[in-house]
Amino acid sequence: ELEHDFMGTNIELKLTTETTKIIINHDPDGIKQVLINLIQNAAQAMENDGIISVRIDVISNWNRHFVQISVTDNGPGISEPYKIFEPFYTTKTSGSGLGLAVTRQIIIKHGGKITAKNRDNAGAEFKISLPF
Repeated sequence: ELEHDFMGTNIELKLTTETTKIIINHDPDGIKQVLINLIQNAAQAMENDGIISVRIDVISNWNRHFVQISVTDNGPGISEPYKIFEPFYTTKTSGSGLGLAVTRQIIIKHGGKITAKNRDNAGAEFKISLPF
């Protein structure tokens, strides 16, 4: 579904995972929408050149197991990280400002959490933790 977003760009999408199969009891369409939103936002922030990395790990902590999904880019970063999950907040010239608010609601609905921060060397990082 993202092929159209990357046509005519020099944006590279990398997927890294150390596990071969993860089964989580979550709505696959909702999780798919979350990933599409994050990847599209990263691509739009970088305009036409850069790398988007998606990393999936399994984290075990005190007999609790989580799938951690990190989406990073090497774009300009987030101007106001504390506002980006608020409905109708946007720095884009077009768009409703609902994408990340909806993304956050989907993650919360599944018992997870999502955080965003600027990376030290440039770009942004979104981390999602989902119990399984």
